[in-house]
Amino acid sequence: MTDPQALKPGKSAAQSIVHVVDSLEVGGLERTVVRLAIAQKKAGDDVQIITIWSNGPLAAPLTEAGIPVTCMAKRHGFDLRTIKRLRDAVSNGVDVIHTHNVLPHYYATAASLGLKVRRVSTRHDMGMHLKGKRMNFLYNLSLYKTHAVVAVCEAARSRFVAEKIVPQSIISVIYNGIPAINKNGCENTRTKDARRKLSLPLEGPIVGSIGRLNVVKDYGTLIKAFAEVLKAYPAAKLVIAGNGPEKNDMQCLIDSLEIQESAVLLGERNDAEELLAQFDVFALTSLTEGFSVALVEAAWSGLPIVATDVGGNREIVKDNETGFLAEPKNILDIKTKIEALLANENLRLTFGNTGRKHAEKHWTLELMRDRYKTTYQCNEASQ
Repeated sequence: MTDPQALKPGKSAAQSIVHVVDSLEVGGLERTVVRLAIAQKKAGDDVQIITIWSNGPLAAPLTEAGIPVTCMAKRHGFDLRTIKRLRDAVSNGVDVIHTHNVLPHYYATAASLGLKVRRVSTRHDMGMHLKGKRMNFLYNLSLYKTHAVVAVCEAARSRFVAEKIVPQSIISVIYNGIPAINKNGCENTRTKDARRKLSLPLEGPIVGSIGRLNVVKDYGTLIKAFAEVLKAYPAAKLVIAGNGPEKNDMQCLIDSLEIQESAVLLGERNDAEELLAQFDVFALTSLTEGFSVALVEAAWSGLPIVATDVGGNREIVKDNETGFLAEPKNILDIKTKIEALLANENLRLTFGNTGRKHAEKHWTLELMRDRYKTTYQCNEASQ
């Protein structure tokens, strides 16, 4: 199969595209799907979104863009009603069914059997957290009727092929892209007034992070590392934006370390671009990642990055060029690399500018949209 990363599609006919996702709760996967769908609609395609479990806050921008959102309200366990509802939703002239992660793919594949459609599966993960043998079996079975699988980083593609999760003949890599961030505009807002309006600490350099507060993100390690950073840089601040099941435990950890005056959990925010403009260093200490949208946004914002060396992170963070890669759960390693950036403003600027140039070249919304268009067209529709 031709790699869409290397192709430059020209003008082509509009298509009817259905994206199928678990939900539209706030997360990197979901934000990527929303951005892609809106970009596809602006390019002339007919686009709709189907959620398997529930809608969420990210349904709003889709509705504002005129993109229909339909919820299947799946029941727990194998749900034939959801397959029937999906069948009804995709039976009327759909060209492409584009699913995101495992369960949406095998449900959408079952629902569309016998229909002349292209089936494309994007795996936003590294494939390490499938719940049980049934999900593995059903996803593998659905691949017999799948035209293309997209991994969001080369690390994921290599793993899927090496472990025989996906045949090499149908898998390619398409990086997540985001709308351009105006770095010059960001730099002009680095003031106390801007910090005050964003409910940020008014003084001191900010080590920031944005993400879902779950076990996989391992923010506890970042908090512990930052407590050590404070011994050398007592004016520094840690700011984490996001929500999730680990939030209460994270706050308890901050309290137990007695760093409440220096570490702030902002909760869910919809102003990531403005927050990033106030950060001095971006840090992400995940245990696993696919292709982190948060890291892409940080690179676009011209920020130096400290990230754990997992998944696709090293495809975003070029070690000693745009930031530092650290060993997962290694508090000393993470602490040392954050301190190295706080100590050297010139290094922060150099890493940030290099990362920004890389983002402008490789991680644009337009590139992602066009490469998916090529993927949709590389394979003839079949039943």
